[in-house]
Amino acid sequence: MKTDGGSRDVACDGPAASAGRIRCGMTLVEVVVALVLAATLLVGMLTTFRVHHRQIVRSAAMREAMRAAEPLLAHWMITAIPRAAEGTIGAREGQWRWRTRPVKRHRLAEGVAVETIRFEVAPRGAPTRHPTLVLELLRPLETSDAPPLRIPSP
Repeated sequence: MKTDGGSRDVACDGPAASAGRIRCGMTLVEVVVALVLAATLLVGMLTTFRVHHRQIVRSAAMREAMRAAEPLLAHWMITAIPRAAEGTIGAREGQWRWRTRPVKRHRLAEGVAVETIRFEVAPRGAPTRHPTLVLELLRPLETSDAPPLRIPSP
């Protein structure tokens, strides 16, 4: 039953409906538009969920790699950061592969120079192009190893 705008109920199959004054239900075009709208919203929600899930998984892997790397980094803070080295770390031996490599040298002031060392951690067996964790560490240089100081001209 449908109302005619007032307080009376009108049957959808009565004489008023057959005369075209009262519309019952939805047309096929309205149904198709509603389905397209619902499908568009559903695709958007699923895409967002997939991206969010991938970020959660990557974040968990980064936390795990950082937890595995913390003892090694603590040791290097006491001793020295190796310029170019590699090895394995992790709760299960060899779970993560790490490597260090020099990236750039900086002369901060006369007699003060540092070298940027990139520390990368990736799952063992994974390609090295996309490490899970990347840290750039500063390593002091001997002044004889320092690049010449360049002062930009105005």
